[in-house]
Amino acid sequence: MVPAPINQKFGETRLGGKDLRSLILIEATKLVAKLDEKERNSLPMLRQVDFIDVVLHEELDNDMRKCKEEFKEFERHDVNYQKDFKHISQKIKKLEDKLEKDSSKIEALMKKGEESTDLIPKLEDNILKLQKLLLDEEKILDEITKSSKVENLMVNIAFTIVLVIQDH
Repeated sequence: MVPAPINQKFGETRLGGKDLRSLILIEATKLVAKLDEKERNSLPMLRQVDFIDVVLHEELDNDMRKCKEEFKEFERHDVNYQKDFKHISQKIKKLEDKLEKDSSKIEALMKKGEESTDLIPKLEDNILKLQKLLLDEEKILDEITKSSKVENLMVNIAFTIVLVIQDH
């Protein structure tokens, strides 16, 4: 439904034009105002003007009822729109909060990534040092293993000699 224009004047229809009854009433009122009281009471036209006035009053009452119904409908829509607006505003707020949290997480991850990138050359240098240390330790282990084999062999030989001597 299209609501009536707010600036509607007396005697104008909702579409902005003057209706015939309003024009007749206006003209009749002008004529009656020019007549004196006796002439006014004796005119059958005055009764017609009164009839038209009653009809116009009924039409205005009907228009007023329609406007009230339209206004109630408008208020119902307005309440729904306000609820929708509140719901959407809450959603936006939640999304903004989530965006803020996610942004701080992203910033923290970016910082860790930068720190990791800075740490890579240091770790690569460390790898070379540790590989050299590993080689040195493996050489020492080989020497210890060889010396323990020799010592183990010597112990076995000594044990064998002791056993042979005991048997004789």
